[in-house]
Amino acid sequence: MSNRRVLVIGIDGGTWKVLDRAVEGGHMPFLADLLARGQRAVLRSTLPANTAAAWTAFQTGLPPVESGIYDFQRWDRQSPRGELISSGNLPKTVWEVAGEHGRRVGVLNLPLTYPPFELNGFMVSGFTTPGMEAGWTWPPELKGQLLEAVPDYRIVVKDDVNIYRPVRDLEMTLRFMGDLLEKRAAASEYLIGRFQPDLFMVHFHATDFLQHCGWYYLDPEHALYEPERGAEVLSRFYGQLDGALRRVVEAFRVAGPRPFPLLVVSDHGFQAHTRTFYLGNWLRENRLSFTGRPRRAAHWLAKWTLRALRTLDVFRLRRVLLPRRARDRAVPIARGRPGRVIYSGGMEDFARGCANEAYLFLNSGTKRLRKEAERMLKALRDLRDAETGARVVKAVHRVPADSTGRGMPDFIVEPAAGYAINGPFRRNKPVFETVDPHEHYQVGKHAPEGIFLAVDSQTDYPAEVGIERMAGILLDELGVPAEGLGELVRRRGVMSESEQAAVRSSLEELGYA
Repeated sequence: MSNRRVLVIGIDGGTWKVLDRAVEGGHMPFLADLLARGQRAVLRSTLPANTAAAWTAFQTGLPPVESGIYDFQRWDRQSPRGELISSGNLPKTVWEVAGEHGRRVGVLNLPLTYPPFELNGFMVSGFTTPGMEAGWTWPPELKGQLLEAVPDYRIVVKDDVNIYRPVRDLEMTLRFMGDLLEKRAAASEYLIGRFQPDLFMVHFHATDFLQHCGWYYLDPEHALYEPERGAEVLSRFYGQLDGALRRVVEAFRVAGPRPFPLLVVSDHGFQAHTRTFYLGNWLRENRLSFTGRPRRAAHWLAKWTLRALRTLDVFRLRRVLLPRRARDRAVPIARGRPGRVIYSGGMEDFARGCANEAYLFLNSGTKRLRKEAERMLKALRDLRDAETGARVVKAVHRVPADSTGRGMPDFIVEPAAGYAINGPFRRNKPVFETVDPHEHYQVGKHAPEGIFLAVDSQTDYPAEVGIERMAGILLDELGVPAEGLGELVRRRGVMSESEQAAVRSSLEELGYA
């Protein structure tokens, strides 16, 4: 068995746009040393470029079209609310594969790892943990031991969400974010020293939250950028992040005599968010609906027969009479309001997504409906903002019909730079809305270009690395074959109804749902 060790540091939302300025300003001397010794690259995120999709791809090696995880929720065309994603939805991860080959593994605060699952080592769950009262460690007794070693240790949970509001009090925000960095570094030191893992990953989430609510402090091109405040954020927060990186690397070095490669990665990058496009409102305003009332009796008979097969299915005739593709798709049963589609399962809105990309679930089974859907998609691709004249949509991506991921939409709508798309119809909202940094949390939004840095690695990496390659890279650096990575697995533990409600509330507060 190989005796290699690997250290991974995740900087959520990490972008060279900010880190380069922090290094050049002398605020991150440790990172500057790592850059001088290592290989730097751009990390290409998933489509869509969000936390749930990207960190899933990172730890399973599967893009969203194969894992079926493209957001914190997924919709199966039957439920208007969607299914909340948890660790139980993850295919087999790099942590499990490494453990099966006898390697001691440690994972600290990676998103979508709640409920924590059994490993040859330990796991402390991350974002989407419902609350500090939950069981957020494997093994279960580690929770009390960690809290004893690092008092007041916190995972980002619902109770913390109100802190991440528009930055009206910069001092309070920097203190809180700095405390998250400090506690995470201290937990890393404790866990590494106690367990001495062969593969350890710590995830720093504070960068993502700070850049969402305070991007105008970090982007010199932002209209509200203040050089003095920007320098203060770089010095205090990113300087403290630099110290946390140093502590984690030093703890891992002391824990074992063997040399090790260090990989620093993010899930996506960041950019300014200046305008929000409400897709559902645009569809309604422009009457770009592709539902229609069939005019012939034969159509009505077929429609209600299909509805009965889908909703009642008393004799399981659906499996016999409908092809698989038709079974999985919703059937329009009546004319909806303009911009809406009514599905037989009760799901009305066919557009989903809140923070950046939008997801379209179309039902274009007939020639006429396909033509109307194509008309709507063309109008969407050509759309320009009347106030700014800018193009709103960068691309409309068709999801392959043979994608293996359950619950995938038909199209993913990628916004242009500066725009975020909110999918569902929002009452009392205009089609376009200017982002007010004093009222909106997300004044910064995700970008597909993240960071990758490999230090003391024997592998030569290209200038751009896809995030779905990272699981294989970790196993290769560890000297472990990737057999079984990404396979379907069953894990114990699911979220209770109250836990799901707490997580949904957090996601809604942050604009993710």
